[in-house]
Parts: sequence; C-alpha cells; structure tokens
Amino acid sequence: MEFMKYEGEWYVWILVIISIFFVLLMPKKNLTWAGVYIALGVAEHLTWFSDSIIGGAIDLFDLAKKNTIELSDAFLITFVPGCIVILSKQFFLYFLYYFCSRAILPKCFQIFL
Repeated sequence: MEFMKYEGEWYVWILVIISIFFVLLMPKKNLTWAGVYIALGVAEHLTWFSDSIIGGAIDLFDLAKKNTIELSDAFLITFVPGCIVILSKQFFLYFLYYFCSRAILPKCFQIFL
C-alpha cells in the first residue's frame, strides 16, 4: 500500500488532521471526555454501518478508482463524521445557552439552561 499515490489525497489527510485537532483543542464546556468518546464511537459506528450498506451492498458509490478502500478513505470515513458530530453537539448547546434569550422561554424550560 502506497501513501499518497492518488492526486488530491493530501486534501483528505489535511481534513482528517484538522478535524481531530479541532476536537482535541476546543474548549469543552458542555461535554466531558467521556461524552466525546461516546459520541465519537456512536458516530463512527453509524458511519461505517451506513457506508457498508450503501457502498457495499447497494453499490451506489465508490470512494476511489478501484473498489477497494484505501487508508486515507478509511481515516476519512472513521474520523471526520465523528468530529463533525462532536463539534455540532458542543456548539449547538453553546448556541442554545448564549443566543436564545431566557426572557422569551417559558419558566419551565429555563431550568435546562
């Protein structure tokens, strides 16, 4: 297996590295490390499960020129969707807390903020 043998494979590696660094270095105000591991595991499991059904059984798409999965494709499928889930989970809760006014919410929902 050769490393970086396809044109444009550098983009996949940069995307994987940046997404992992974002998750590692972001301030975790609403998540703990256990929450990060659980969300990453669930997202990666669902990604591989859906990829094996849609890409393997139904054969709707191919990731590379061949019908094999290269190392860069495996890292892309494994880490990027999980990191996107963690980032969206973290900043969606941050958005709800800081940008939704407490004055417009009913009193019963203010206890969750």
